[in-house]
Amino acid sequence: MKRTKLLLLSLSVIAMLFAGGCAYTNAHNDDLASSSESASQSPETTKPSAPSTDDALVEKLTSTDNAPDESFISAGYATEQLLEQYQSYDEFNESEDIEYQVKVLFKVGTEVKDVRFLEIFFDENGESGDVNFYVNRILYSKDKVSPEKPLVVGTVFHGDFPTRGISFVDENNTTRYYSLNMNGRDGSLILLELVPREDA
Repeated sequence: MKRTKLLLLSLSVIAMLFAGGCAYTNAHNDDLASSSESASQSPETTKPSAPSTDDALVEKLTSTDNAPDESFISAGYATEQLLEQYQSYDEFNESEDIEYQVKVLFKVGTEVKDVRFLEIFFDENGESGDVNFYVNRILYSKDKVSPEKPLVVGTVFHGDFPTRGISFVDENNTTRYYSLNMNGRDGSLILLELVPREDA
């Protein structure tokens, strides 16, 4: 009799364990299925939103075809040969990922102050005929840059429109803005002046 009770008890325990294990396995499989479905769905990509045009701090700019005189400011590839001409220079790298990074050397003819390397983006809502930009972020800033100590920036070029720029205050206390562009024909680097928009 005792043996029969023990046998029944053992069978009951085994049946409960088996039933619980199946339920867990089904629940676990459901979780795996839902997580694999989530993983297979491509994440939503959202375009960075433009700063509010009501925000007084937003710098609104219009592109021009004016390239600065190279004796004033210039941008070129920061080759070892060029950098050897300087005893020192300031350097900023946007990212540690250097696979697509381009090193840019910014040289100035006279000392400039309040130097900022900027993230800019195209304003799709600009007036027709104008190419307008906003300053989205200040990526790097430096009190001054001089002819003896230029600025080297590691950056990446994205798409057809410029996404990076530089600004500084010149000797006349005027803030100058330039977009950093790559020539589609020969790959050379070009600075084009950006001017504050009248509606800013």
